[in-house]
Amino acid sequence: MLVSPVKRMQIAIGPMLSSTTIAVLQGILNLKVGYFIGMTYTSIFTPLAILGFMIVVV
Repeated sequence: MLVSPVKRMQIAIGPMLSSTTIAVLQGILNLKVGYFIGMTYTSIFTPLAILGFMIVVV
């Protein structure tokens, strides 16, 4: 039996936040690579909307 002074919810939130951080950083990298190879955005808010969507979904 494993015993820890940390609450179970905190143990569960740690991996979720780390995977969200990794996914968002990879998404930012994809947006930057796409921009450098010629992908254009219709508005400055498009990449921000994409990032917000990634944070909510992941």
